[in-house]
Amino acid sequence: MNADLISAFVLLFLVLDPLGNLPVVASLLKQVDSRRRARVVARECLIAYLILLAFMATVALAVIISDPLSLQVVLTDAYQRCIDALNSL
Repeated sequence: MNADLISAFVLLFLVLDPLGNLPVVASLLKQVDSRRRARVVARECLIAYLILLAFMATVALAVIISDPLSLQVVLTDAYQRCIDALNSL
């Protein structure tokens, strides 16, 4: 499966309909003190952000390791051409 497809799916899943979830969050936190409610919401947003960041870093690392653009081959070939050009001088 394509890593971009997985990344897009999870990203959309995590941020899907945040305004639609407001009534659910409000009903779950209606008995919580208003000061604590703000801390709970901030904490949950931070946790969601960290999960998203970890996922993005994992996908980026997987892309770098798999080298889908074959950059290693291209760079090695360019390096070898430079060496050959310098040796022919």
